[in-house]
Amino acid sequence: MVGYDQIYYKLGRFSKEPNQLFDEYCEATGQGESRKVPKGANLHQPESFSCQGAVAANSSKMKTVVVGPDGQLYLTDGHHTFTTLWEQPGAGPQLQMWVKVTDNFSDSADLASFWSRMQTARKVWLKDAQGLAISPEQIPAQLGLTNLGDDPYRALVYFTREMAYDKPCSGDVVPEFLEFYWGNWLRGHLKLSEYDLRDKGD
Repeated sequence: MVGYDQIYYKLGRFSKEPNQLFDEYCEATGQGESRKVPKGANLHQPESFSCQGAVAANSSKMKTVVVGPDGQLYLTDGHHTFTTLWEQPGAGPQLQMWVKVTDNFSDSADLASFWSRMQTARKVWLKDAQGLAISPEQIPAQLGLTNLGDDPYRALVYFTREMAYDKPCSGDVVPEFLEFYWGNWLRGHLKLSEYDLRDKGD
């Protein structure tokens, strides 16, 4: 589940400001923003552009995964960034990205015990786009808008960032899926159907 409007906003911005696409890539891999993006630069050819720092120089900004049974990686942060890149012309599902491993649960006896560990560690979001509980088996196996549901409350949280709230400061313990928790809280306090989100007045 993702907020589609956040994805659409990023894709629209990349079409008007191509360097923002490279900023997104560099930031997600812990390298700061892009530094030099010559004409013809290609995300699939990292040598064709440069970022401000080395990979993982700022590891706190990297997207995160947990290693599961058989070495399978489970994304715990970066669903919006990676879905945007998945949908972006010139990037797509074949784009290779650096990620930060936060936990290694590959020694779990089976998938049931793996998911139990994930839930205990709060490394999984088990709600659908309406905020209803789902099972781990219902989590989509792939990213992309055709695979993930749309939660407009999660998009609302993104657009109110630094206006209605700030993430805790660097160094504070920030739980995975923080903005999903906030979006789900908003669902019980605000009816988006009563507003026209295309109207700035609303």
